[in-house]
Amino acid sequence: MMYAAMDYFVAGGHMPGIDYRPAIGTTLQAYLYNRQTTMITNNLDRFADMIVGSAPGADKRTYFERGINEQTLRELRGQIDAGTPVVLALQNGDDPLGHAVLAIGYDMGRYLGDLGEHKEDLSIFVYDPNHPGETRILTPDVGSVIFTGQTASRLILMRTGSPISSTPDIEVPLPRRSSSRTSADQMG
Repeated sequence: MMYAAMDYFVAGGHMPGIDYRPAIGTTLQAYLYNRQTTMITNNLDRFADMIVGSAPGADKRTYFERGINEQTLRELRGQIDAGTPVVLALQNGDDPLGHAVLAIGYDMGRYLGDLGEHKEDLSIFVYDPNHPGETRILTPDVGSVIFTGQTASRLILMRTGSPISSTPDIEVPLPRRSSSRTSADQMG
């Protein structure tokens, strides 16, 4: 879902305005399925790392700090500054499979990315498909070792790869709704 969201963001297109799962075999379903499969296969190692990080006994602070260290933030900032949003995987202890969002901006505040002071100044602006039309903000809660805005103990950058330059021009069929017209109305 997030690779498709990234494609639409980069192309400046409007995502299909539907609130239901597209039927199997439709152009939209095939496109979403293929982009989701690409995201998963391109990031299998990162997903595995994320799942291992939620195992009992895992060092939660180490995994948390990977999301705010200098290398991760340099990569995130570089892509966003170049105009490419970044897919982030978020995970909390209750859901080993996690959730993905699209990072579209950031504010470092006073934080230098060095795991030193002012970590809590960092803000990452994200699009979350569970909250369409909103820009959400992720901020590290150092004491709880989670990101607030989305309760997540880990934030992992996914390999974004190349967004496709144009999104499919898809005519989305809306579900049929029963008409209140009678057959006499329809005839004439």
